[in-house]
Amino acid sequence: MLQVSANGPQTTFLMYDHSTVDLNTGAVLQDASGFGSIPDSAFQVHGQTDSLNVDTSTVAGFFNQFCTFDPNTGIPTCNPTTGGVVAGTWTAIRAGQ
Repeated sequence: MLQVSANGPQTTFLMYDHSTVDLNTGAVLQDASGFGSIPDSAFQVHGQTDSLNVDTSTVAGFFNQFCTFDPNTGIPTCNPTTGGVVAGTWTAIRAGQ
């Protein structure tokens, strides 16, 4: 989720969550997640293309964590982590194209 505030001062907020799942059982084995405000310059809009490029390890106050899950109980063990680069590009496609 990427959120740009439309009310008051503009802020750009990023939340990510990436899970690794056992394809046989559906059990979550690992999960990396993070959230926080990022520099507005990290998210760019150019016509119908949007891009994101931010190194969360360099953003003050950004929270990153990595969790592993016990395969027998599903109980997680989570620890803060340094994070890293989150990048992506999105292009708008009109219906019917």
